[in-house]
Amino acid sequence: MQYPKYVHRRPAVLAVCLLIPACLTVVGCQHQPEPPPIAIGAVEPAVKPAQAEPVVDTADAVTDVQLTFAEFEAIETEAAAYTAYTPEAQPGQAAWSEAIRARLAEAGFSDVPVVIREAWAYAWEGQETVIVTASNAVESGSAVIYTADGDYPAPVCPAAAQTCIYSISVLLRGEEPPILLHEMICPIHTAALGSEGVSSSYAPPMAGTEIQFDHGFSVIQTDENGAWITCPVFTTMQGELDLRDLRYTPTVQFGDADGDGSAELLFSISRASSVMCVCKVYTIVDGHPLYVFSVLQN
Repeated sequence: MQYPKYVHRRPAVLAVCLLIPACLTVVGCQHQPEPPPIAIGAVEPAVKPAQAEPVVDTADAVTDVQLTFAEFEAIETEAAAYTAYTPEAQPGQAAWSEAIRARLAEAGFSDVPVVIREAWAYAWEGQETVIVTASNAVESGSAVIYTADGDYPAPVCPAAAQTCIYSISVLLRGEEPPILLHEMICPIHTAALGSEGVSSSYAPPMAGTEIQFDHGFSVIQTDENGAWITCPVFTTMQGELDLRDLRYTPTVQFGDADGDGSAELLFSISRASSVMCVCKVYTIVDGHPLYVFSVLQN
């Protein structure tokens, strides 16, 4: 089976660094709690002078270490290796799939297939480090607005009762537990679209209703035999707003952000609204990856 195209938009890797002013001083570099999940997205071009200055999230930062940022400079070392995957050609890396599956199971979706989309591999401080992104979302490319009594894609329901559409990114490094970089998980219902509390569903609205809806995504799920299938997702306007950030993928780069001669990880994500883009910075402390802070554009 040929799956619809998965839209992969990966902006220039330096774009996110231009969100950091040359004179920005940021506080904090000790052990921090992971920030809450934020939807991924495309990174906008460099901030124009007329726009608002970025806001640095240091609410949970420890204040005994100062990081003074200069213009971003890449370290002279081997570049991170990037590999994209399709539903038909998966990497076969059990540890990657297990890390993603654990996040889905924790959210209550144990029967949703793990679809690896891309991986970045880099020898970070001498230790092989892999950043894996998985998503079962397939963008339809359709901008048509449908009605219950009109023509729309034929519904296809998965075998599992509890399913979702998702995008998840994790960092895997040696024997350490996976580090969650980002996740967006949204349930997809089987009740008719427009039913109470149902804004995203495999089932269109009941005939005779006046609900208008669209089909911005399909999802990869499984049938009764465990085979992967593509299921159209129908959404109301609210459902479209809930899912639209799944169109975008993260930008990953390793480089010397603070001029100390060592590489930091800059993991940038955004939402459909450009003012919500964010760059999350990680460093290595005592051999372990450590979340430092986030730079926001809003």
